[in-house]
This record gives sequence, C-alpha cells and structure tokens, in this order.
Amino acid sequence: MAAWPLHPENDALCLELVEPPAGRALVDLVDPFVTLGRGTFSRTLLGTLQGPRGNVVREVAITIQSDEYPLLPDEAGTTCDEVDRGWSRKVALIEQTDRAARGTTLVEVLAREPGEPALLPPTLFCKERRAFFASVCPACGAPLRDVRDDGLLEAERLPRRDRSLVRFVACATCLAAGRRRFWTLVREAGTAATVGDQLDLLRAYAPLARRPGEALPCQGCAHVPTCYPDDEARPPDVLRMMVPVTFFEARAIATEPLALRWDECAALLGGAAWSDLIARAEEPGRAAFLHRMSARSGGEPTHLFAHDAAGRFALEVLRVKVGLFAQLCRAAAELHRQTRAPHLAITPARAMARIAGDAGGLPAAWRLSLRLLGLGHARVHGGTAGEGDDPGVAVRLRPRSTDPVFSAPVLRERLLADLPVAVTLRRVQASGPGVVLEADLDGDRIDPAEVGEKDVLELSITQGRPPLALSALGLGESGAGRSLRFRSRPLALDAATRATLEQLCGQTLSRARLAIHPCVHAPVDVYALGMMLFTSVLANETQPAVDVARAVEDVASRLALAARGVAGGDTAVLEEQAVRYLAGEPFAKRHVFAQPAAHEAGAAAIPDDLWLGVLLVGLRAVTMIRGFSVCRGLGDFDPAHPEVKVEYLLQLAEGMVRRIDAALFGLPGRTREVRAAIARVAHDLKVD
Repeated sequence: MAAWPLHPENDALCLELVEPPAGRALVDLVDPFVTLGRGTFSRTLLGTLQGPRGNVVREVAITIQSDEYPLLPDEAGTTCDEVDRGWSRKVALIEQTDRAARGTTLVEVLAREPGEPALLPPTLFCKERRAFFASVCPACGAPLRDVRDDGLLEAERLPRRDRSLVRFVACATCLAAGRRRFWTLVREAGTAATVGDQLDLLRAYAPLARRPGEALPCQGCAHVPTCYPDDEARPPDVLRMMVPVTFFEARAIATEPLALRWDECAALLGGAAWSDLIARAEEPGRAAFLHRMSARSGGEPTHLFAHDAAGRFALEVLRVKVGLFAQLCRAAAELHRQTRAPHLAITPARAMARIAGDAGGLPAAWRLSLRLLGLGHARVHGGTAGEGDDPGVAVRLRPRSTDPVFSAPVLRERLLADLPVAVTLRRVQASGPGVVLEADLDGDRIDPAEVGEKDVLELSITQGRPPLALSALGLGESGAGRSLRFRSRPLALDAATRATLEQLCGQTLSRARLAIHPCVHAPVDVYALGMMLFTSVLANETQPAVDVARAVEDVASRLALAARGVAGGDTAVLEEQAVRYLAGEPFAKRHVFAQPAAHEAGAAAIPDDLWLGVLLVGLRAVTMIRGFSVCRGLGDFDPAHPEVKVEYLLQLAEGMVRRIDAALFGLPGRTREVRAAIARVAHDLKVD
C-alpha cells in the first residue's frame, strides 16, 4: 500500500498495491496497482483511507481517466474534448440521482468542484521507493500539463484535441520560451520529431536526476547510478522502476468499491462457490478483492434454505434473483426520472453490487446492494437540440460499442445514412425567430411505414440553381403513396435563404440526402433490462449468456410473427403462445442454478406458474407487441416522464417477488409445522 498525496488536506488516501507472486518483486510487475475494472475511457483502482496509526478506515474505488484510449472508428463526437465533457456529464448525473435517492455514491476524498470530477496532474510512481510524484519537465523541472491549445498543436502539425483522441503533455514555461518539446504515451509512426513517448521522457530525466534539487524525487536517490547509468549500452533501470499512474491530466472520482458484476451475482445466487467467482474474474486485482470478500464472509451460508429438502432452495434462488432484478429496475427508473435520458449501455459490467453489512442475520444472498454504473452514455448529437430543447427532436448517438447480448437490435443495426432523396417543398412557416419547413421526401430506399414516430430525420439539401445549402432536423410521418412527410424543427436562416425557400415551394429538388436516426431512449433500456433478467435466471456454466440470447431472440421473433394473426392484441392468446415457445430446453428450470445437473430434482419444485411468470416478465421487456409488451415500439414513451416504462417493468417484477414470497414462506404444511413448534415450546415452558 502506498500513500498518494494528491493534495495536502488528504494524505491518508492510499492506492492498494498488488501482492507479487512468489519469487518476484513489485518492480517486476508492469501494473503494480490493484485494478478493479476497466471502461472504454477509464480504469478503476482500489484505494484505502488510513487512520493516524496506519489502520484501514475504509476502502474506496478510484476511477481514473485512462492514459490510453482505444482505437475507435471515426464517428462524430469521439474526441478528447468530448471525453472530458463525458466525465462532467457522468458526475452531474451521479450527483443528481444521489440527491433524489439520498444515496452516497461518491466518496469525497478527492478535491473537486460541484458537478465536476477531480483533476489529477500527470503522476508517476516509483515501484522501488513506493512513492508518487508529479511528472516534471526534464529540462527545467517545471510541472508537465496537457496541451490544450489547438492552434499551437495545429501549427506544430500535431492532432488537435477537438478532432482526435490524441493527447500531449508539455512544459508551459518551455513553450513560452519557444522550446517546443511534447510528450505522449504512445508515439505513432510519422509523428513530428518534437514529440517523445513515455520511455523517451523517463530516459530524458537522467541529467535532472544527477543534479541536486527537489524537482524530481530521483535527485539524491541511491538508485540513480543504476536507473540512469553513464554507460549508454546498459539498459536504464528507470524503465523498470517507474510507471505512470496517469501520464496525462486525468479526471477522477472516488466511490464505494463494488466487486460483484451482475453475472457473478447471478452465479453466487445460483449456488456457485466464491472460489468459482475468483477463478473467473478477468482482472487479477478484482480477483484478489473477491478473495478478500470471501475471507470476510468467514464461511457464512449464502442462502437460507441451502440444505432444505422440501424444494425451498430452488424457490429461494429464484426469489433472490428476481429481487436483484427489481433493484436494477429501480436504479434505471431513477436515472430516467432525474435526467430524462436513457442509459443505453446496461450490461453485466455496469450493474455491480456489494454485500451490505449484517442485516438481521440474513445471509449474503439477501444482502446484495446493487448500483447502476456507466452513466452518461446517452450523448446528444452535437448539432441537435440541447438538454433544454424538445427531447422529441434530439438525436441521441448510439454507444461507441454495443454488446451482442444486451444491446437492443436498433443499436446493432446499420444506420440508414446518406440516402438520396427528392424533396418537394410544401410550406415555409415562421416559428418564433426561426423557420419550420414542411416537405415530401421520395426515395427508393425509404419505406415510410418503417419510420417511427420519434425517429429523427436529418435532411441535407445542396444545389447550385438557385444556390441553396442547408441541413435540417425534424420528424417524419407517412404521406401520400410512398412519400414521407417531413417537418423540421425551427431553423435559424438568413433572409436570403428564407426567400429562396419560399420561391421553391411546390418544386422538387433532386440534390438532397437523408439520414434516419432511430429513436434510442427508454425502450432500448427496457430491452436491456429484459435480457439482464433472462441471463440471470438462465445463464450458467453450461449455458452461456450468448446461447440464452439466441433462444430468447428466437422466441421473441416467433411471438411477434404470431401476434400478426391475433386480433386486437389479445393478451391471453399471446401468453398461451409464449408459454408454448418457452417450453424448450434453454428455458428449463434447472438453469436457475449455477450447476444445473446437480439440482435437477430441486429445480422441479419451482411451481410452473411462478417460473413461467418470471420468464414472461422478461419476454414482455424484450418484445414490442401491442397489448403484450412493456413498450409497443421504440417511440413508446413520454419524453417528459420516460421513467414510466421501467416503473411498469418494476411493478411486474415486484409482483413476481410477492408471489414467490408467498410460495416460499407459506408452503403447504408450513402452518401445521409452525403450530407443532409452538405446541412444543408451550409444553416445555408449561404454558396453557
């Protein structure tokens, strides 16, 4: 464990260090920190707060902006500046939902402004001395900082922050003096000679390290001769001793540590041993943290009825899994309520839990406390409505990466963009300070019936006679024949452009392009929640989540096809059809256990109506069938109250919890057992 003095008022914050394997030292490890998880643009380290005597007061999870961003396709908004804004968006959402739920997600151990994450300087760590220090300029010893001057970067023929994911640090003092020297984590081929990478920076510290002073902790250190040898043929030990905590300026937040992912919770609730979870943990640091949690449990039972022979164990497993799903629904509904924005990336890695403290002697399966992570994925297209505008005309970008199991089909499908269309202007109408356009769109690749009520159309018109160039966002609806009627949101146009449009009313313009942005909002999250429920009760060591997804998608498509022949969306008929489709092997009751083969007989004790009731809740979430599903389409939600759809799903889950509780704690013969126990106690105490 190493103290991390990021600011003077908090010298008790420490980062947990990995315990080296037998025969190896900490300096031999590439990453010496206990890593709990990694996101697209972040990583989470385990930290502790220490008391005055060095004792651990509490554990914290420190989520830090990544040094190295992944290689992503060129898509709108994926720049350094957008990533920075995403952190601010995430913290604001956490604060907003915390205030409403009176939660305590953030642990305030890092200096920060309200609504903003903490900002950490570029920081290095010496594994030999177990000490942190700020990165400094090798030439003058002044602090290194991120280069945010896009004009300077462009003049140096380096990628700008507002157009790329490439970052650089430099010394402001040296830049002001005309000394152009930049540093980056990974130097790409063809980069200017004025740029060095992290290894170049560490080697460049040699002259400064040999001089007396306090700019660099290496100054005066006994390891300088080996870290920075005079003989250039000898490899410098500094490359082995030093590692960046964060090479660039990094945003960071501290939260309570959550060790169990959604799928691990499901496995634990399904009877898996702690050793199984530890063996499957992808991050070595998180595996160590899980091992610590296992040791703290002291071998206490995970379930109430683990050794019950009357079939209550299987019911308990189903009950705690549905109860955990209800927690997830509450978290998603609160996000929708407070932000009026979707999550769009609900996956097992972003639904994590901890085992809460002792609560009335209940075992671990009944004490899981879940939080929804990864807030801020719902990015609004830069050129569309802002948070204060009509949410029905805001293009929300898809997540940068989609999950094949939990992402709704609309997120996995190819975006319909750059479609050639003919535009017939019908009306140009003033709307406040702006102008609203109404037009008919005709194109061979457009089916008006497939355009949803809240899908956003992005229309671009460019022509030379008369000269016209504009881009407009709006909504569409079916027009005459195969035409699509388009109505734009208010546009700010100059007088000349407006006059040109008025002259063109009734005419057809052939030089136009159309992009159709499907509505991605609350129904997308409802789908993900449904898949989370299905995988929690059906995925295990013999049936992976991807197989569950295939089976569910097959049932959903068959049910959607059957619904076309059901008049008026008859719910009873659709439920009967669904029950028949859910009779296959992938939906067998034994899959509720982590090891299905070992609990064949016990699983059979789950009543059919309860098992099918849970599966139907999931099926209502992943389908869009009028009269049966939670959402009848992608646009089936109220933008002012998007939480309603998830709250309805929550009601279905809570209804199943009550039904399972009644069966679990009120089994036939239970009353007789209770009366007999009371009679025995009365006899022993001689109470009449």
